[in-house]
Amino acid sequence: MGHSLTCRIIPACRALAIIWRLFAQAFGETPHQFVTRLRMEHAKKLLLAGNHSVTDICLDAGYDWTPATKAWDRSARAFIR
Repeated sequence: MGHSLTCRIIPACRALAIIWRLFAQAFGETPHQFVTRLRMEHAKKLLLAGNHSVTDICLDAGYDWTPATKAWDRSARAFIR
C-alpha cells in the first residue's frame, strides 16, 4: 500500500508545483501571497471603518486567536488611545 500511495502523491505534488508556478506567473504573486494580501486589505477596510475591535478584525480576516494575536491587540489598543 505504501508504494501505491507514493506513486499517487508524487505526481500530485508535481501538479501542485506547476499550478503554483503558473499562478505566480499570471498574477505576480504566489497563491499564499494573494490570499494574505486579500485578508490584509479586508482588515484594513474594517480598521478604517473604525467600528470593530482589532480582535474582531483579526478573526474576521481569518487569523487565529493566539497569544501573539492577544499581545498585538493589546499593543494596538494602547497605540490607538
